[in-house]
Amino acid sequence: MKRQQGFTLIELVVVIVILGILATTAIPKFVKLKSDARIATLYALKGAISSGNSLVYAKALLQGVQKSPSSSVNMGNGVNVPSAYGYMQATHTSLAGVVNSKFDPKTHGNNATDFKYTYPSTATPARIHFRPQGAPPSCYLVYIQADATNPPQIAITTSGC
Repeated sequence: MKRQQGFTLIELVVVIVILGILATTAIPKFVKLKSDARIATLYALKGAISSGNSLVYAKALLQGVQKSPSSSVNMGNGVNVPSAYGYMQATHTSLAGVVNSKFDPKTHGNNATDFKYTYPSTATPARIHFRPQGAPPSCYLVYIQADATNPPQIAITTSGC
C-alpha cells in the first residue's frame, strides 16, 4: 500500500498567516508609489523651470533686457520667451518655450498632457499653478514671476499628493 503525502492543515494555516503578514507590510509600500511619483514629478518640474530660468536670464543679460519688466528673450533656436526682469514670465506659453512639458488649462480629462495649469488670481507678482495629471488640487507647484526687487520663486505643496 502506497502512503499518501501532502500538507497538514497546520502547515497550510502557517503559510497563510505568513503570506498575510507579508501582504500587510508590502501593500502600503505599493499604495504610496503613486503619491511618490507625483511628488517626484513636481520636483522634476521645479528643476526644469530653475535651469530654464538660468538659461533665459543668461540670454537676457546678453541681449540687455534683464531689467525690463516685459520683454522677449530670443533663445537662438527660433524660440522667443516672454520675460520679466530677465526671467520667464508666469505664463504657460513662456514656460513651455523652455521647459519640455505639455501644459493644459483644463482641470479634468485624461489627455496627453503632463500638467494642468491655472492662474489662481490677479495676484501681484503674477503666478501660475501646475498640477500633475490626475493629482488632487492640493498637490501642485506654484511659480511666482520675478519683479523689480525679487527673483522668481518656486514653491511645491505636496500635502495632498
